[in-house]
Amino acid sequence: MKFLRFVLISTLLALASTCVRAGDFRYRGFSGGMMLHTGYLTSGTFNNGFSKISGAPIGLGGQAAFHFGTAEHHLCIGGDGYVSKVGYKPDKSYNRIGGGGLMIDYMYYGKGRVKGFVGVTLGGGVSESHSVFPEEIPLEEGMTPMGYNRDSFFMVCPHIGMEIRFAHNAHIILKVDYNRNVTSFSERTPHGPRIFLGVVFHKMRRF
Repeated sequence: MKFLRFVLISTLLALASTCVRAGDFRYRGFSGGMMLHTGYLTSGTFNNGFSKISGAPIGLGGQAAFHFGTAEHHLCIGGDGYVSKVGYKPDKSYNRIGGGGLMIDYMYYGKGRVKGFVGVTLGGGVSESHSVFPEEIPLEEGMTPMGYNRDSFFMVCPHIGMEIRFAHNAHIILKVDYNRNVTSFSERTPHGPRIFLGVVFHKMRRF
């Protein structure tokens, strides 16, 4: 995964450099929208070995970006943010992870309906674990039947995807990212791939 992040970020920087060096570099417009997502998140074991996050999250989020570059090559700078919720054992326990930050994308903005992009989000997040222990689980001294833990972290989320134009200013977006914290070593903080589906609206300038 470290190698994948290195390759993705290096590719993004190279493409962004190409945009900046190309002729006719200027502000091109604005885009923003909302997406639903799922995927697969996993964590280490915690609560003295009783709990481990492993499953498909359900979540909602959005993004917005300013577009710079040439007619076909866009450097998109903006932000995104998402909340993902996933259950874990014991039953009725769940984790909610929220995060967002600076989003930098390279997008090929050709004349066709399909626009491909690759990018990365750098920012912060919070993981909240709500644990509920049934009566049959023996609790050690000092433990309560319910628990709450909150962990903050810095995240690096590489992503890749495409947009498909279906109306004049409206695009369907399909995106895959890898949610990974790089500063929190808590076993409660989940990580893993997510897949996003939503609608993004574009407002491009006419020159």
